[in-house]
Amino acid sequence: MRYHTTLKDIAISVLVLVSCAILTLWGMVYLDMRNPSRYLSDYLISSLEKSGSFTFSATGIERTFLRDLTILNPSLEKDEKVLASAEEGTIRGGIPLLVQSVMQGNKRVSLELEEVQVELDESSSLPQRGDEPSDLISRWLQENTFQVNTDSLEGTYSTSAFTADVHQAAFNFEMQKGDSLPSLQARAGGVSLQTGSTDIALEGTILNLNKEGTVSFTSSLSTLTTQQGSGSMENLVAQGSITGFNLPTDIGLLSLSAANVDAQLPSLSFSIPEFSGTVSLEQGRPQLATLSFDEMIMRSNQMVLYAPTTTLQGTWGEGQISLGAATKEGEPLTFIVQDTLSLDSDNLILNARYQSEGGNIEASVLLNQITYQREDLTARLDSVSISGDAQLKDAALENASASMSSSSTFSLHSEGIEAASPLTSTVRYEKDRSSLSASLTFEELTSSFTDGPLYT
Repeated sequence: MRYHTTLKDIAISVLVLVSCAILTLWGMVYLDMRNPSRYLSDYLISSLEKSGSFTFSATGIERTFLRDLTILNPSLEKDEKVLASAEEGTIRGGIPLLVQSVMQGNKRVSLELEEVQVELDESSSLPQRGDEPSDLISRWLQENTFQVNTDSLEGTYSTSAFTADVHQAAFNFEMQKGDSLPSLQARAGGVSLQTGSTDIALEGTILNLNKEGTVSFTSSLSTLTTQQGSGSMENLVAQGSITGFNLPTDIGLLSLSAANVDAQLPSLSFSIPEFSGTVSLEQGRPQLATLSFDEMIMRSNQMVLYAPTTTLQGTWGEGQISLGAATKEGEPLTFIVQDTLSLDSDNLILNARYQSEGGNIEASVLLNQITYQREDLTARLDSVSISGDAQLKDAALENASASMSSSSTFSLHSEGIEAASPLTSTVRYEKDRSSLSASLTFEELTSSFTDGPLYT
């Protein structure tokens, strides 16, 4: 069958199109319909502005909503307080993409926000699970990939306990269909936290999280200020792995490193050029922790401590805590008390264990050498071994004992006196007997004052 288009058919079609155009133009002029898409925009906005504890509002929608849905001045309010707002928000793909994501699923919906302002407090909790809107959103998120990003964010979160502020921030958040964790890339020029008399400030922060649960955080400068003092560190790097957001239960591994760590207290200060540490956790409880620093200088009004490269390790088990520490071989540990005491040692190895059942503490210390100097008196202990144990009851010391063995040498240069001998010593405290005893034994003592007359 064939159809033939005549001149009459063409003329009628043109006449119908011209009539529709004239009617449209007449309506736009005399019925104030200058933007036909405005009516659909008003309908969309009014459908979003529902009454309830949370209210969404916007001043309008761009007429390109079939290509890109751009919402002007969107804001989220609760009890007439604006929680979050932006200059505009754009969804690429527009309304057709949103409809397809609801009806069919398996779509990628991207929301771009400009000039975001967030102000939250303790009353800003989202609808609880089980509420109908929350269930609908959860199902939609499970069936689609959702992305939201912004290049400009200012935010505040306030509670009765603390206040947190974020400045010059940007982020990209993506939750892919079928994944249990989102991916997140965020940065901020400044982050501050105030709680009571404590202020924490972070500069140049970067946070990254991938869908496998690997998370990293860096800060170029971190400072802490309290009434008791202040501290700072540079190039803070934290890395770890998580399985969810129930913190700290869902943290599996955490590592930290920083440079130029300084602390200033009223009567004490210390500095560490570099340190690093790792902590492995199980159900939020630490299992193994390691901390290393290249050196440490601690000062007070009367003393100075120089510590060399040191590694500390702690383990936690059922009712038991163990601690180990060691300094780098050949590097001295120096302790100075004004001009009255100078104590040097090297090759420190320390082991300690605490058992909660019985409140028992055991410890041992090995030192290659300890040197003591005061004026013209010099004392040196070699191959030092110290061991001890103590029992606690209700966090109070019940009894304790310690013993030490070493080889020793002493000299008093002004008097020409020298002595050498193996040395053993013990000390014991018993609370129930109010007893404190100590002993010091020089075995096989050889000295200038025992081998000859004391004076002539």
